[in-house]
Amino acid sequence: MLIQQPQGRRERKKAETRRAMADAALRLFALRGFDAVTVNEVAEAADVSAKTVFNHFPTKEQLFFEHEPLLAGDPAEVVRQRPPGGRALVALSRLLRAEPAGDLALFGRIHRDSETLRAYGRELFAARERALAEEGFSLFDIALACVHGGRVEEALRHAQAALDPLRRARLTATEAYVLNLIGWCRCALGDYERALRAGEKALALATELGDKSGQGHVLDTLGKIHHHRGDLQDAIAHHRRALTSCRALGHRYDEAEILLHLGDSLHAAGRPAQAVDSWRLSLAILDELGHRTADELRVRLRNHDPSPI
Repeated sequence: MLIQQPQGRRERKKAETRRAMADAALRLFALRGFDAVTVNEVAEAADVSAKTVFNHFPTKEQLFFEHEPLLAGDPAEVVRQRPPGGRALVALSRLLRAEPAGDLALFGRIHRDSETLRAYGRELFAARERALAEEGFSLFDIALACVHGGRVEEALRHAQAALDPLRRARLTATEAYVLNLIGWCRCALGDYERALRAGEKALALATELGDKSGQGHVLDTLGKIHHHRGDLQDAIAHHRRALTSCRALGHRYDEAEILLHLGDSLHAAGRPAQAVDSWRLSLAILDELGHRTADELRVRLRNHDPSPI
């Protein structure tokens, strides 16, 4: 009668077999180089069949990266296997070893000497960056949805959570947009100093990248922050810079929005005639575009300007 082995014992045996194959492979790679060794030779050295090797390691490269000294697993696989709703960044952070494992110098030498391994390593880390980017974009989308739903504090939390994965994935342009959203959220919550710092960081990134559209959006946000702080001359200056950037790109709806905000700051600064001129220009563009907010602006103008609209 066949006696079933306890689950723990079977799993330990599988792990031992896997380790024996990876160790045998590393010894051969160290002696002859990765490209010169075949899977059949690894199987013979580990005293298993080639099929057993492939059951554990679908590619020869995985035999080598089993000894990766800094990561305890495959980033792409860890992200794919995370639980529903689990964050990619959290899953990936669990891969990082506290201390390098194994012979770091040997691993580096074998890796450097094989173009096949270098290409596989690039794809391994590209998968990590794609996973981080996916998480960053997802959190940013949630933050925007929260803004549209009027949930500003929730939007701020998601936008802040998006920053780290976007930075790790080196998506600087998107990071600038997220920082701009953080500045907007903090302004809406009355935290003007931190709003200003976030906006200035966003502007520095957009300027460094030469992102004219991004610069326009951030300058407009900075104008709103200065307006709420009571720095009306700074607000007007930022809105005007945003307007110049936007007009150069031909973004008509953005131009209408900035003209509206410029008018608000001019009105608050005690310059009602200039405010009305700015609002009228905004209304003309909104009418041209057939935008639904044109009627709201028309009402505002009637309240501030008795001349026909």
